[in-house]
Amino acid sequence: MTTILGNHIRLIRPERISKPIISRTPPKYNKRPKMVKNHCGKVTAICVQLYSGMICSLLKGTHLDIIEKFDLDIDDVKRTGWELEGGTKIWR
Repeated sequence: MTTILGNHIRLIRPERISKPIISRTPPKYNKRPKMVKNHCGKVTAICVQLYSGMICSLLKGTHLDIIEKFDLDIDDVKRTGWELEGGTKIWR
């Protein structure tokens, strides 16, 4: 096969030489545990904290259900989160 340059394609671009792949075991890294004990557990309640410091919570529902049930103003909500089994609260 002649190319634009007038030479055979093998003279311009030789065949690729494939190297054999040697399988290696993957390196072992120092892995940290996947679970953080402070933030693990079952959710027992859904919480909403107000700027006044008061925390309102419900066992079932959503954060909007808490605001509607306690007749709260959305602008007074500081943060929302969840309460876990151990009593710890996770805020977002």
